Amino acid sequence: MKDTVRPTNKLIHEDSLYLQQHAHNPVHWLPWSVEAFEKAKTENKLIIISIGYSSCHWCHVMEKESFENTTIAEVMNENFVCIKVDREERPDIDAVYMTAVQLMKGQGGWPLNCITLPDGRAIYGGTYFNPQQWLQVLEQLSMMYQKDKSKFLEYASSLQEGMMQLEKFETINPKPDFDILKNAIAKWSALFDKTHGGLQRSPKFAMPVNLNFLMQYGHVFNDTEVKKHVRLTLSKMYNGGIFDQIEGGFARYSTDNRWEVPHFEKMLYDNAQLIIVYAEAYKAYNDLTFKNAAKETINFLKEKMYDNSGYYYSAIDADSEGEEGKFYFWTKAEIRTIINQLNLENITKDTAFDFACRYFSISESKMENDEIVLQCNKDIFNDYNLRMLEPSQLQKFIDAIKSAMKIARDKRIHPVCDKKLITSWNALMISALADAALYLNDKEYELQALATFSYLEQNLFQEKGYLLRSSGTKQTSNLHLEDYALLIQACIKLFECTWDFQWIEKAQSLTTYAIQYFSHDDNILFYDYTSNDSVLKFRKTELQDNVIPCANSVMANNLFLLSKYLNNEDYLLRSKKMLEKVIEQIPDYGFGYANWALLLQRTNQPFYEVAFGGSNAIRNKNKLNEHYLPMKVTAPVILKNKIEFTADKNETDDLIYVCRNHSCLLPTSDIIKVAQIITGKQ
Repeated sequence: MKDTVRPTNKLIHEDSLYLQQHAHNPVHWLPWSVEAFEKAKTENKLIIISIGYSSCHWCHVMEKESFENTTIAEVMNENFVCIKVDREERPDIDAVYMTAVQLMKGQGGWPLNCITLPDGRAIYGGTYFNPQQWLQVLEQLSMMYQKDKSKFLEYASSLQEGMMQLEKFETINPKPDFDILKNAIAKWSALFDKTHGGLQRSPKFAMPVNLNFLMQYGHVFNDTEVKKHVRLTLSKMYNGGIFDQIEGGFARYSTDNRWEVPHFEKMLYDNAQLIIVYAEAYKAYNDLTFKNAAKETINFLKEKMYDNSGYYYSAIDADSEGEEGKFYFWTKAEIRTIINQLNLENITKDTAFDFACRYFSISESKMENDEIVLQCNKDIFNDYNLRMLEPSQLQKFIDAIKSAMKIARDKRIHPVCDKKLITSWNALMISALADAALYLNDKEYELQALATFSYLEQNLFQEKGYLLRSSGTKQTSNLHLEDYALLIQACIKLFECTWDFQWIEKAQSLTTYAIQYFSHDDNILFYDYTSNDSVLKFRKTELQDNVIPCANSVMANNLFLLSKYLNNEDYLLRSKKMLEKVIEQIPDYGFGYANWALLLQRTNQPFYEVAFGGSNAIRNKNKLNEHYLPMKVTAPVILKNKIEFTADKNETDDLIYVCRNHSCLLPTSDIIKVAQIITGKQ
């Protein structure tokens, strides 16, 4: 029998894992390039721009159903020029065509499939299409284009104008500030799921930026309901199926409203941000389970998504062996077999199995061969007795089960890990490690953060302030604000962690580049990317926060914080003017502008600069950080020639100076008093 030769297209020469996944499709895919558009113009063909990423489940589904279908491929090849784009490498391309599809259809997602004119202007688009739908769309559009191009040209111009209109932002005269936050929380809290946490909807996304703002708001205003909601949400997520109970790490989202059944892909940006939230929550609530959640997530990323050269991988796929979640499912029979192989003392096998089922929330109704997603019922330690074993012995028993299950699972075929480096996501991880070092008081995390930044600095930083999106790829076009904004944020966090002034200097340098490359025409906001790509017709400015906060809200917060360290009024003024562009949206859509709401809180509520003098400055900073005090920045007095709010302070005495708006209270050595001042209790 003759071997079947797999087809190969131009994507075979690309570095992106996502593009490589499509390199053997019978579709004649091309990478994004000027040459691809010239080909479309020469041949007078419409263009298919198909955008996704390596761990996208529905991208895999559409590939198998349509892009591996020879009949559909023939139609695509005959009538279209076909371009594949990795959205993680080229978020600028994704932003343009996502905007177009959202205007056309009212929503978007991935895979993103957009049909364009030969010059790249969109005329039709959508997300996932089943094979019949996709074939019908292709045949109809191809026929209509050959019959009457004028209608397509007219629609493309109209759509382009609509996209340009979205880039016009008005400055709003803000209302009383406290009322804005209060009204936002009132509308937001009406959507709280008071049983399972998160919002009253499914699927449920963790949305770390939202949790971070709510946690800070709850403590600044002592809002009991908000504090309770955040704590409930974090507990339910950590104990739910969305968290991998065997080796740690959070899945992308939960498909249900109880955090039980995840969409199994694991993204670096989700996990990095959740480390920040759980580390802060440990201090905010004095809850050891949140410390464990942060540490377990860090350990998972270090074990499964870390390259020994110093950076973190971007994602782990949801699918294995062509099936979503197969790597993560268990059956009762598998668990029973594992327990039977353990050496147990003072516990019968049946009792151990019963306890494991209760601990992992496996209901009695589940049959031996039912697929099970593990959850965690930690309350069982309070109400279940294994022949009078102590809680510590029970925990040892659970640890043994988990270890054995991990070994068993590692023998399965693993989901694919996309080992691509994304600069901004690694910046989030640096921030996470810096926060973990600060809030969990662990020097090792600081060293890990420094190692990752060093790798980025050596491999991603180019001449003239150019910052590559990803290493090992053929980046020839746009720079991305997200990379700059999140790296600046990481530098600020590294300063708070280390008190090494070089991090403020690096943050300032990156800020200078960001202002140079990305400033909007109004010199207030920032474009999301540069304009080096000749095909893209306009520059996008995103103002709404998503799973990752938008780059503009990150920049606005960066400018605010840097203004405190450097006494830079221009930074502070620009930050306030940026906030004024979105402030009208916050009361009605707080959950979509959470990072802006955080800036509003910082800007209009007491925010403190705290300077530490004497040889015990670091020890006193660590003592103060035992309290949850988000409305502050800190610095040692030894930097009085560099950090504005440390100037004219006594360098030798172990005194703490609490300042606000260039005015300082009398110095004190009383840590508790300082904490009370910052929290408004004194």
